[in-house]
Amino acid sequence: MVRVSDVRIGNFLLFDFPARGKVQYRSERINNEYDGFRAIATINGLQPEKIYGIPLTDSWLQKLGFEKIERHFQHNWVIRLSKTEAHYSIQFFNDKFWLSNSEYDAWCYVIREVVYVHDLQNLFYALTGEDLEIKEFISQA
Repeated sequence: MVRVSDVRIGNFLLFDFPARGKVQYRSERINNEYDGFRAIATINGLQPEKIYGIPLTDSWLQKLGFEKIERHFQHNWVIRLSKTEAHYSIQFFNDKFWLSNSEYDAWCYVIREVVYVHDLQNLFYALTGEDLEIKEFISQA
């Protein structure tokens, strides 16, 4: 289950649709609906208990534009911002992903552990002002 406050329009999430089952899909609308007694926040018309984060994997990093490089005891995924040429790195170590700023080709400044695709999308946007784009997204049941 995700918290509605952690979701932005365009985040990739796993939706448990009543008729279709679990589907990877992009968040398109976030609403507060009134059920006669209280306001209920929904994402794409579903309540948060039917929406889950997509675990961040190598294949998702590749879809989001990161390039894999090997470094000593860990592997890193690097992305260069188009506007500023700044570098950001995702490091995989101890079964966890960490977002770092790779300024001056020195891997430093661990910013935050990243677990889900939408966490990476939101953190990347907060740091850079740019959205992570993918070339092709096909929802999966």
